[in-house]
Amino acid sequence: MRSTPIWRPLRRVEIAVGAAYGSDPAKVISLLETAASLTAGVAADPKPSAQFAGYGSSDLQFVLRAWTPDLDTWGNVKSDLLAQTLSALN
Repeated sequence: MRSTPIWRPLRRVEIAVGAAYGSDPAKVISLLETAASLTAGVAADPKPSAQFAGYGSSDLQFVLRAWTPDLDTWGNVKSDLLAQTLSALN
């Protein structure tokens, strides 16, 4: 007997986030990943992932990547994700 994987289409949502110099990168990453996991429409698998992306002229730069199965309304998911991350960082 062979197991056949179930294919499900997903779309990646990516947002750039800046945090003040002096912020703890590990804490920012944790807050971003938690905020993403709490956002409606974001898939649990693969789980959201945040990385420290670099140094800006006035902030530390991070990128948050999440996946959604909502192919037709991914823009709404991205909007909700932006709002959730803003709330988490304030």
